[in-house]
Amino acid sequence: MGRRSAEAWQELFEAQACSGMTVREFCAKRGLCARSFQRHRKEQGQEAVKVPASPFVRIETTPMSSPEAPVPRARLRVGRCEWELSGLGLDELIHVMAALA
Repeated sequence: MGRRSAEAWQELFEAQACSGMTVREFCAKRGLCARSFQRHRKEQGQEAVKVPASPFVRIETTPMSSPEAPVPRARLRVGRCEWELSGLGLDELIHVMAALA
């Protein structure tokens, strides 16, 4: 692969911030050199993102009554991060939204 553009690095910085992974974990998963990632972030004036202790909420769901029934899906955006939730009932979705508020 050739050299990455500043825009490509910016996308990687945002993806790492949204991933909840440390730089080392993120880079290992993506096949990137963590030192290069950190050097480019510093060169572009990006600040390191601290990974918070698990911000996720455990959700218990029950199977749908019919296997042929469509699986409900919801797409959630918070800032530049986006998650797709599927198979949640209304009560579970409300619980997730309340936890993120």
